[in-house]
Amino acid sequence: MGKQLHRDDALIRAITPKIVRAAFNLSYQSLRNWRLRGIPETVRPEFANLALRHGAVVPSDFLKPRDQRAENAVDIERAAA
Repeated sequence: MGKQLHRDDALIRAITPKIVRAAFNLSYQSLRNWRLRGIPETVRPEFANLALRHGAVVPSDFLKPRDQRAENAVDIERAAA
């Protein structure tokens, strides 16, 4: 069974991994880490601009702090249960 990809992977695929690797000078392994763990906070604004230039739709909470994004809503609900 493969590892579950982070929801940011859909945005990476919308731009294409080749363009993302070239824009951020990433190795194959570094890009794989982004696909598994999510795009790092430090490059999210630049990534959002890249996505918009390539016609990809950026989620409304993409630039919010990590603890305020929708991806964490499920984890918060599980912790409360």
